[in-house]
Amino acid sequence: MMRWRMHAAGIVVFFVALALRLALLPTARFGGDEALFFNIGMDIVELHRWPLLGTQITDGAGRLPGPTFLYLMAVPLLVFRGPEAQFVFVEVLGAITATVF
Repeated sequence: MMRWRMHAAGIVVFFVALALRLALLPTARFGGDEALFFNIGMDIVELHRWPLLGTQITDGAGRLPGPTFLYLMAVPLLVFRGPEAQFVFVEVLGAITATVF
């Protein structure tokens, strides 16, 4: 019985977190970094290039991290080819993490 309540609570937390995040979606900014990730994601989806290094970071010891984030940002572009797809994808991932923690 307790296990069922925990799952139900997790589902409620997920949908509340998702609703809050999607309600604020129109306030998301689309700046230089987001445009860069969108363009690289489109290149991956359209098979123009497959990066082996991530985008350059200005602070910290690792200047060129791996490309995992870029490939992750290309996944929603397989469904809908617009920056909104990336925004919604990130918000769904955020709602999942709210449920996990």
